[in-house]
Amino acid sequence: MFVTLALREVPLILSLRLFLPDIWTTDSSRLKRVGVPLTHPASRTKLEMAN
Repeated sequence: MFVTLALREVPLILSLRLFLPDIWTTDSSRLKRVGVPLTHPASRTKLEMAN
């Protein structure tokens, strides 16, 4: 999920968030192996991330 600002011909990314499905967030060894911070272990919907 991301937010961009389109200014003339150059889009700028203002915010970027990674969406992880439940199959990832329920596998703690996978999260640790790829470096997902422990402060964000639960999956969230895109609407929840946007708030």
